[in-house]
Amino acid sequence: MKIALVDDEVLYLKKLKEQVCSALNKLGIDYDIHSFHSGKEFLDSDKSFDLIYLDIEMPIIDGINTAKLYRERHNKGLIIFLTNHMEMIQSGYLVNAFRFIEKNGRDDKFNEALQSAIVTISDRKKELITTIDGADIVLEHEDILYIEAADRGIKVVTIYDIFFSKEKISDMRRKLGGSCFYQSHRAFIVNLNHILRYDKRDIYLKGGHCALLSVKKTNEFKEVYYNWKFQNL
Repeated sequence: MKIALVDDEVLYLKKLKEQVCSALNKLGIDYDIHSFHSGKEFLDSDKSFDLIYLDIEMPIIDGINTAKLYRERHNKGLIIFLTNHMEMIQSGYLVNAFRFIEKNGRDDKFNEALQSAIVTISDRKKELITTIDGADIVLEHEDILYIEAADRGIKVVTIYDIFFSKEKISDMRRKLGGSCFYQSHRAFIVNLNHILRYDKRDIYLKGGHCALLSVKKTNEFKEVYYNWKFQNL
């Protein structure tokens, strides 16, 4: 796991690093951790991270704007905001924050947020292997937007490219298992991570993409989607 810690308070940053390292060592998680003393320093590194602890209240560039600028460059990375003022939570949802934790708050809250992040990151890092033009390719789950049944096979649409395979969509659903994917229609499998909104017949995904939602599956989809969202709050 690549982890970034961003806070302008030197003593708190040191304490945070010790806390994160201690928890990860107990869990047996391999990690690469980097500390930054400002939002500018963090952005200047121009690196992508799996997990980012980000102080909301910082001079020059605060945590919210730092997150916005980071998201413009990097799609990956869970953001856990650090704050002494929990009333600022609402602003964080504009940048798809994963969690908010209170500085110097309870250890159980801190540990729960970290463990939930590990589970989510592990799920996103799962890989799908499919055969295209006689060669096996590996796609990370988090890069897949949706899969659509196509002529004599399937179309796999990712955040960076589109691939065509001769596999059946039913076989693909079995491969994906009980992860962040849902078969919304006999011809579509969508990644719950990339859903922006939906209506009675369509599911709208990032990048301007749209997948079909079966009328018969509307209620089931809502239950699955909101349960998944609740687990990832």
